[in-house]
Amino acid sequence: MRAEERRTRGTRTWAIIVALAVLLTMLGSTAAPAAQGYGDVPAGRLFHDQIMELTQLQIVAGYPDGTFRPDEQITRQQLAKMIVIATQKHTSAVDNPNNPSFSDVTPDAGLPYPYDYVEEAAGAGLVQGSDGLFHPFAPATRAQLALIVVRAGGDSLEDPPAGYKTGFTDVPAYADAAVTRAEYNGLLDGKTATEFDPYGLATRGHVAKIVIGMLAHLVPADNGSCITCHGNTALSMDVGTEKVPLHVDAAAYAANEHALVRCGECHTDMSPAPPHDATRIYGSWARFSAKDTDTTKSRNFYSVTANACVKCHTDARYKAFPQSEHGTIKDMKYNWDGSPRVEVKVTGSDGLEYATNENYDAKDCERCHIDRNCGTCHWKTEVTQKVTGDVLELWDQYDATADGTKGSQTEYAMDWTVNVASHDFVGSAELTSSNKVCSSCHVGYYQGDKSVPALDLYGMGIRRHPQTQELMLSGQRGVHETKQFCTDCHTNLHEMVYQNTEEGARVGQGPECEDCHADRVTATHKDVACTACHDAELPVYRDSAGEVQPYALKHKVQESWPSHNLTKAVLCSKCHYADNPLGVSPSVTPFAIH
Repeated sequence: MRAEERRTRGTRTWAIIVALAVLLTMLGSTAAPAAQGYGDVPAGRLFHDQIMELTQLQIVAGYPDGTFRPDEQITRQQLAKMIVIATQKHTSAVDNPNNPSFSDVTPDAGLPYPYDYVEEAAGAGLVQGSDGLFHPFAPATRAQLALIVVRAGGDSLEDPPAGYKTGFTDVPAYADAAVTRAEYNGLLDGKTATEFDPYGLATRGHVAKIVIGMLAHLVPADNGSCITCHGNTALSMDVGTEKVPLHVDAAAYAANEHALVRCGECHTDMSPAPPHDATRIYGSWARFSAKDTDTTKSRNFYSVTANACVKCHTDARYKAFPQSEHGTIKDMKYNWDGSPRVEVKVTGSDGLEYATNENYDAKDCERCHIDRNCGTCHWKTEVTQKVTGDVLELWDQYDATADGTKGSQTEYAMDWTVNVASHDFVGSAELTSSNKVCSSCHVGYYQGDKSVPALDLYGMGIRRHPQTQELMLSGQRGVHETKQFCTDCHTNLHEMVYQNTEEGARVGQGPECEDCHADRVTATHKDVACTACHDAELPVYRDSAGEVQPYALKHKVQESWPSHNLTKAVLCSKCHYADNPLGVSPSVTPFAIH
């Protein structure tokens, strides 16, 4: 097959996809500074189209003076950045900040460029150095370019048939296989029929052409056949009495961050032929059903788990997610000591039988608590309140009527189906700039006194998980008023591994008050949690670890509560009263504890 035929084969589909992506990028994203053109790349100039396509896709941006400098030699660090962005290997996190791969590219060289891009390229196996050096300012040679684009193209590039020869006589042995594969796939040509010029220097314009060619191969081969069916705007699936929209907008998908991902890489466990019989995992925090076994609700299941996500998102923190607190929902499955969470029948001192704790196997937990699903937070969706209103306005009303109203106001629903067409995802920037997603799960209310004297249980009842409301109440009292986003403190959401339940979390890996208030650590109350003193409403007890903590009653079980409902004032009488169970003095003379 001639090189021109090979180039044409992969480019037709890509040309359509890029055109759509370019249009959407220009209309709806923060385009690169030179998205409308470069002064030194006029229309009709060699490589103009490829340079502009990469610009609109935000893979390149040019120089601050409005030029692209297409004839300038590309440096190795520039090439690393371009390839990392083009193959979607770049993340906001800095890789290996304390252990650079190369001694001549350290964080001091600049963040994120060039350091993080070079680290990501090295981590992905796209670039290599020699003797611990990367030579970031050295111009990239044509042989190096062939090696890098072939590594980046990976399995998407076709293998030349046995015995295939390029005809080049000047290619060194270390680059021969890469040059042959790049030439066969139409990515690189020789200077003549026999001369490749491996040590010649690559220009920025030439590399733009090659990267566009590489992207043509990276477009998943089978997504076109998927869009053939799913491009139909009327395509839907019946689930019970509801319909699940199955239409995927090709233009919108081509413009999002997963455009280069093959559909089957995420949607595993389904047969190739329609209707696919995809494995559905029922249960969501959507609260569209009474049980997560309800198969009649179109918005109550998902078909992609974190196991698919971590195949591509290989950073250590993402790989840790399936075992993390948010990934395993183990505090719903187990008690603090690791035993299964089940409902227990207990006979009280009054001779009556009481149901305590809750039965995870009753299948009513995962309709809110999704197991190992990145989409819980990252799938872009609409979140709506069941009954509008501000639960804080009823916070201190502890009666049956208020309880019912607060229950409805803290019940949120998420419609999974509204985003099928575009397959958009929410990234860290949006998740860390509001509590919208966090509050969909971490929402609830205080129920007032829920003591059960027959079970020797006394204290405040808490429904669901009202950390969002607690945080707002703290802010109203001047506590953490500048830290009203959950992620201000909880920075390791993908990785945090607590022990089971709120009680176990006290000795887990959550943020500690001392992280910010190291100067307030007291020597006199070493076995007392800061929240025990500074919680505004809850009583305290000594937990299994021997630490004094605030506690709440949930499902007639006394559990340590990770209070966010704080006050600057301290009530010493929480602990210090006659016959207190903590074994501390019944009265104290107030003094400066800190």
